[in-house]
Amino acid sequence: MSAGQYGARLLEDVQEESLEQILAEIRRTISPWSKGVLGFPQLDALLEAFRYPAQPAAEERPELQQSTAPSPASDDQLQADHNGDDGSPLRRYELRQHKYSAKPAAIEITSRKSSSGKTTLCYHLAALSSLPKSHGGKESMVIYIDTDGRFSATRLFQILTHYLSTHTNSLSSGTTLTQAAIQATAREAMNHILILRPQSSSQLLSHLDSLPTFLLDRTRHSSSHRPLGLIVVDSATSFYWQDRFDRDMARLQSKSPGLVESTSPSRTAQIIERLKALQARFECAVVFSTTTPATFTTSHAPAELQGQAQTQITPSAPQQGPGISPWMAYATLTMTLSRTRVPQFAPQMSIEECLRDAEKRFDAVKNARFVASVELKPGQTREKATAEGAGRGDRQQAGGFAFKIGEGGLDVDSD
Repeated sequence: MSAGQYGARLLEDVQEESLEQILAEIRRTISPWSKGVLGFPQLDALLEAFRYPAQPAAEERPELQQSTAPSPASDDQLQADHNGDDGSPLRRYELRQHKYSAKPAAIEITSRKSSSGKTTLCYHLAALSSLPKSHGGKESMVIYIDTDGRFSATRLFQILTHYLSTHTNSLSSGTTLTQAAIQATAREAMNHILILRPQSSSQLLSHLDSLPTFLLDRTRHSSSHRPLGLIVVDSATSFYWQDRFDRDMARLQSKSPGLVESTSPSRTAQIIERLKALQARFECAVVFSTTTPATFTTSHAPAELQGQAQTQITPSAPQQGPGISPWMAYATLTMTLSRTRVPQFAPQMSIEECLRDAEKRFDAVKNARFVASVELKPGQTREKATAEGAGRGDRQQAGGFAFKIGEGGLDVDSD
């Protein structure tokens, strides 16, 4: 092999990185990512199982390999090094990238029915992220994107005060907070939660594009001393039908003579790309809620109308693959929420028996539990869902946890 060919192959092993990437890698080496990104032990344990890649074997780790003096190599050895075999510069670079790489902390909270606890869980995660570390929080800034227009500051305040009241024993000082101190701490935490209320996907894209400039301007908000810890999108599918209508209208217009059909990415794909860019820049977690579109049944309709209704109502299949939405493809962890079913009155019960058991039935509905279980994607194994400390019994097999929602806030079951 000539010297020119040898030099060309050496140049192919050179990896180019920007200064921002080099500094980020140095910072991750000195201060690795915290695995408890949410402050919610059950979710953090599950997220850790899916987010962090498996560590290379000891013999593959570059730091355990002894350096040897270079020796003349044959053409076969150079070809093996070029292909990335163990010991080559390319292989060492890949192992180094593998060590410090982690999937983004993106969590999807979905359900097949409404009133399944998605918004309350989002409130709870926002509260944990905004509370100071001395009170069990992450002491960071939160951006809450309310696309449904149903954000309740009163409910968020209730969840904050409930958490502070029920977790006073975990304080490092060991003192008990008074009611006035609890309310003051909750109000201070709410000052670091920024609420955005876009009315369309286009407006949401505009908000996401302007966030970096806003966050880096210390004169525009009072959370400049805090890192951006969490972005909440509740709900990510609010503009689904509006965007679908716009897309269908654009498709009809593109079929007119002289017009070319647009091949630009969908608005959902653009929103996801903006969120990924924010995560890469600020290293924050993203939590978004979705509602799984159910297929409408028309069992009581005439047979000739069932196919027509199915064609008109059922959303088109996503491009990522069967059964996977773009949001699920983006999420590192998908949690499906469901409410435990309360048995209905038996058909043979009389009116008097129903009225007599009505109070107990109302209490059962009021105290019903919510179950959060891992939704596995194609290619993921069931073993990955069994994170340490994620749960017990059947929930541990599925990977998940149970919780209750009361007037005060959210409480995770300990059993």
